[in-house]
Order: sequence, then structure tokens, then C-alpha cells
Amino acid sequence: MNFWNDIEDCLNNEGFEPLIENESIHWQSERASFNIKYKDIAFEGNRLAWYQDEEYGRCSIKIKYANGIILNWQPKSNHSDFGFRLHYIKWFGYKLIAIYTEKHRTYIVKIENLTVTILYGGNIDKIKITNDRIFVKEFQNNDFFQFIYINSDPFSESGVYCIPLVNLKSKVLQIELESFNNYFLIMDKEYNKVTTQGKNSYSS
Repeated sequence: MNFWNDIEDCLNNEGFEPLIENESIHWQSERASFNIKYKDIAFEGNRLAWYQDEEYGRCSIKIKYANGIILNWQPKSNHSDFGFRLHYIKWFGYKLIAIYTEKHRTYIVKIENLTVTILYGGNIDKIKITNDRIFVKEFQNNDFFQFIYINSDPFSESGVYCIPLVNLKSKVLQIELESFNNYFLIMDKEYNKVTTQGKNSYSS
């Protein structure tokens, strides 16, 4: 199914009339204007998720499941009026990982089985994302980095560990962290740009 049409149907059911143009979906309510950027849509198999922005900062991440259930989650912030910036949204199997920044902090969030888990909240200097792990180095911390297991059980330990930075280049890890801002500039160009390849569908 075409995910543009699927998102449009969801918005129509909420009483909106969205317009799709320039790799984005935008619409207006009585209170504000909204938009969904193409790069802020994640799909895999029959799973569809998107981040919708609102001009006054009341943003949300939505997930449409195959059974028709729609999860609507509003990002955590003490300054929602300042707004958010979404850096990353992607499925890892049945787990959705999203990374966003509010006024003072950057958060890494996992959503699985209708459960939202905050994996990290802080100020990121460098980052690396692999198939099953996220590596984070904070500003002004040259001794340790955060080591996050994406596949940790949300009902047990968080799967977040603090490890000496010297271990990054060990024979076991061999990880090169990259600048946080540059990392996601590259992601914007490479990830989810499927319209240029003629692929805009998923299995609903």
C-alpha cells in the first residue's frame, strides 16, 4: 500500500484535508498548521510511523499498526513551546527508534508493543548507530561514553551502560564515533529517500 495514501487516510479520518507536495504533507486546523516531512516517515514490512510537526510545538510521533491501532505519542519536553527537531526515525524489526532535540536536551526513544522507553536524555557530541546498538559521547565528557542496546527488554533493564571511552577502539568494538550534527545531515540524504527510487509503498 502507498504510505502517502495511508497517512492521508488517517488524517482524513481525523477530519483534516492534507495536501501532499514537495516531499511533505501539510494541513491546517482551526488552531495551527501541521506538516510531515518525507524524511520523517519510517516504514518496514507492515509497520508505518511518522513524526508530525506543529507550528506551536505540539508535535507527535504516530505509529499505524497492521491491526489498525494508531499510537499517538507526544515527545517529552519541559519547553514544548520552543519546539522540537527530529533527527532520526527508523524501524529495527518491531522496535521504532526516534532521536529528537528540544531546547536543552537530546532524547533517544524506543517504542515497542505500545510501550515508550526513554533510552537516553542529554547533550550529544558524537554518535554512531549500528544494527543493534547506539553509541553516544556527551559534550565535556572525554572519559566515558553511553552504550545502548536497541534490543534490550523494555520491561527489564534499560540496556544503557556507561563504558570508558578507551574501549571504543578495542578489538571487540572498533567503533569510530561521528559528529552528531554531521551524522544526521548525511542521514537526511541517504535514509528514506525512496521517492527518488520510485518506492513509496509498504505491506499493510
